[in-house]
Amino acid sequence: QVPNFINTTLPPHEQVTAQEIDSYFRQELIYKRNERMGKRVMALLRENTDKSFFFAFGAGHFLGNNTVIDVLRQAGFEVEHTPPGQPI
Repeated sequence: QVPNFINTTLPPHEQVTAQEIDSYFRQELIYKRNERMGKRVMALLRENTDKSFFFAFGAGHFLGNNTVIDVLRQAGFEVEHTPPGQPI
């Protein structure tokens, strides 16, 4: 899971600001980035239907909800996640 920026020891008005920052970072740095990466992958797959691909992503693309895998599966692609150490 993605850590949040909300600290319950903050004064109430600062908790609101922390929630806004948390929401912004999740949306801009995680969800939108994964959406962009998913679209790039989909474009390669659709433009090259006669080819096979292997994609490797950094850990940040698998945090929380709306991961790159989620984006691709929601678009109808079959995705197999290969954990570290597992032979391909």
